[in-house]
Amino acid sequence: MTEPESFTPTPVDVASVLLGRQVPGWDIDDIAELYGDGYVNHTGLDGPGGFETHAQWIERIGGVAEFTGMDVVAVFGDDERVCVVSSNTLRSSSGDESVTGIGITAMRVVDGEVVENWGAYEPRIVEALVRWEGSDTD
Repeated sequence: MTEPESFTPTPVDVASVLLGRQVPGWDIDDIAELYGDGYVNHTGLDGPGGFETHAQWIERIGGVAEFTGMDVVAVFGDDERVCVVSSNTLRSSSGDESVTGIGITAMRVVDGEVVENWGAYEPRIVEALVRWEGSDTD
């Protein structure tokens, strides 16, 4: 009997699982296993502090906004890289304002784990998050 070959998910496979878990009501723990120990986020939102810092950023944003929708426009990749283009909708935690805009995320995936991430959002999303964070009085 021949031993089955081990399966290593492609970068697109990993991104697809990650996107499938990032739905309204998702929790940071739901995606933690998809990130490598040496994960670095180059987005500028949380710097090179790794997944823990990424989780802190998600928690901070969660204090002022809720991701209420993500429509994936395109996912494509090769060897270790994958790019995701998505339309994202966020609502302020006060519920009185929403914003929708395009986000682009590039990831490097090694051995089935995200090890690096670069992302950008349309200015209107970033401006809304900054405004909502500035109006948070907690």
